Amino acid sequence: MKRISILALALLAPGAFADQMVIAGNAIRDGDSVSRLIKYAGQPIARGSGTVCLNRDCSRRGSAATWIYLHDDIQYTVSIRNSKIVAIDWKHAN
Repeated sequence: MKRISILALALLAPGAFADQMVIAGNAIRDGDSVSRLIKYAGQPIARGSGTVCLNRDCSRRGSAATWIYLHDDIQYTVSIRNSKIVAIDWKHAN
């Protein structure tokens, strides 16, 4: 019964394991800083950036960026808002 409960929890909460990349044993996750990302993953192979509205009337603005990494035949797309990682998506490069 205990094994079934653990398996059910793992299946019901896939987001707990989804948004991370592991480089040389160092996990980089949502909420980590850009400096940690650069420290362990280095510079991206491509990047884009701009300014986004932080509220409905755009009276508050913030920075947004998307960085692309290629590691072990996996392409990672890292979304950054105000120098913090907000999402990590991946796909096979081939």
